[in-house]
Amino acid sequence: MVHRVQRRGVPVSAFFDAIYRRFFHAGQEGLSASRALALRVAPAALGYGLFAWACIGLGAPWVAALFGAGFADSGATGPPEQEWRTRASCALPLA
Repeated sequence: MVHRVQRRGVPVSAFFDAIYRRFFHAGQEGLSASRALALRVAPAALGYGLFAWACIGLGAPWVAALFGAGFADSGATGPPEQEWRTRASCALPLA
């Protein structure tokens, strides 16, 4: 049997895997403890989300310059006049 390793989302999965156990322990103390934990980890999750958005949303146009002409279309997110809309939509979960 062949096992496939999926690398995308590994940092996010690692973050949430580490937090799940804490939520179960906090849940034993009640909803207020779970809410307090959520408020404590929210800045880290938001910071990671902003960092990922900046890397992907703002760094995509430079992929071809870094990796060669074969990646010229990898930064395109649609028609040139609408690319800014697509890149801006990456920030919608923050709204």
